[in-house]
Amino acid sequence: MGFFSRGPTDETPTTGSLTDTPLRAVLTKLHRDRATGILTVSSGAQAAQIFWLFGHLFHATSGDLVGVDAVREADRYSGGDFAFDSKAKLPAEESIKDSVDIILAGLPDTWIGPVT
Repeated sequence: MGFFSRGPTDETPTTGSLTDTPLRAVLTKLHRDRATGILTVSSGAQAAQIFWLFGHLFHATSGDLVGVDAVREADRYSGGDFAFDSKAKLPAEESIKDSVDIILAGLPDTWIGPVT
């Protein structure tokens, strides 16, 4: 399997394994692609939803956590999968004001290769 599984005409990744592709790389790719939609990250019984609008991460939830704390929690999942839905309805709530770069700076640096 390649770096990301892609939809037939979509430049944004749609599904993949966190074992093969760290969350940091997925977030970077969605930001670069100016993606709009919902990234669902799951590992066992844990799940997080990370909401994007034109490449800006604006809201996230993971259990009782909201905002940047939810993104940090999703980054701690061991293994698991991700799926991006560009057709999903986005919430009105905005819990994240920080830029993607600031959020990524707060995550552990586990990725050692370029995002292609």
